[in-house]
Amino acid sequence: MRLLNALLRAKNREIEIKEKADEIKAKHDQLDRLYIWLFVLVLLIILIIVISLSWILRKNLMLKIQEINAAKKLSAIEENEHARLSMQIHDIIGPISSGLMKQIEYVDIPDSEIKQVLIKRLSEVTHELRRISHRLNPLLRDQMTFTELVRSIREDYQGKSDLVVNLQLPQDEPELSKDTVNQLYFILHELLMNARKYVKTGKVDISISEELDNLYLLYEDNGPGFDPEGVQLTGLGLLHIFERVKLLNGKAILSSSIGNGTRWTISIALKNCK
Repeated sequence: MRLLNALLRAKNREIEIKEKADEIKAKHDQLDRLYIWLFVLVLLIILIIVISLSWILRKNLMLKIQEINAAKKLSAIEENEHARLSMQIHDIIGPISSGLMKQIEYVDIPDSEIKQVLIKRLSEVTHELRRISHRLNPLLRDQMTFTELVRSIREDYQGKSDLVVNLQLPQDEPELSKDTVNQLYFILHELLMNARKYVKTGKVDISISEELDNLYLLYEDNGPGFDPEGVQLTGLGLLHIFERVKLLNGKAILSSSIGNGTRWTISIALKNCK
C-alpha cells in the first residue's frame, strides 16, 4: 500500500513538473513571437521613416530644380532683352548723334566756347552709349576676359559719379565658364547700380578671390544701409542677385542695417565655375 502511494505521488510530481515545463515553454514561445513582432514593427517604422525622408528630399530636390530652371529661363530672357537693346542702341545712336551734331553746328551760338562744350559733351555721351551698347551685347562681352569686364564695369560707374570704387582682383586670370562670367557680370552690375543710387558720394570696396576651392565676391559700402527685413527683395534688385547666385549653386549672404552700410558675401565652389 505504501509503495502504491509512493508511486502515485511520484507520478503526480512528474505530471506537475511536465505541466510547469510546458507552461514555461509556452511563455518562451510567446516571448519569442513578441520579439519577432517588435522586430517587424521596428523595421516597418524605420522603413516608413526612410521612405518619408526620401520623399521629402526628392520633393525638395524637385523644387530646387524647378527654381533653377525658372531662374535660367529668366536669365535667358534678360540676356535676349539685353542683346536686343544693344542692337537698338547701336542702330539709333549714330544717326541721332550725327543729326544733333549738325544741328549744333548750324545753330548760331555767339559764344564759340559754349558750342565746343556742347559738341564735346555730345561726343562723350555718344561714346558712353556705345560702351553701354557693347557691354550689353553678349557676343562682345565674350571677347573680354573676366578681369577686363570687371574693370570696365568699375569704370562705367565710377567715371560718371562721385562714387569711389576700390577693386581687388586675383593676380592670375580666373578660369571661369561663360555662364559664370555672365552671371557675375550682372551681379556686379546690380550691386554697383544700387551703390550709385543710394551710396552716391561714398566708397565701395569689391574683392574677388579664389580661396579654399571657392570663388569669393565680397562687396562692402559705407552708404546709409537699410533693414533687409523691411524691404522687398525686388525693390532693390536683391532678388536678381540671389537668383543669379543660385544659378551658380553658390551662397549669398546679405548684411545691412540703417546707418551702417551694406555688405555682401558671395561664395561659389570653383568646380561649379568651370
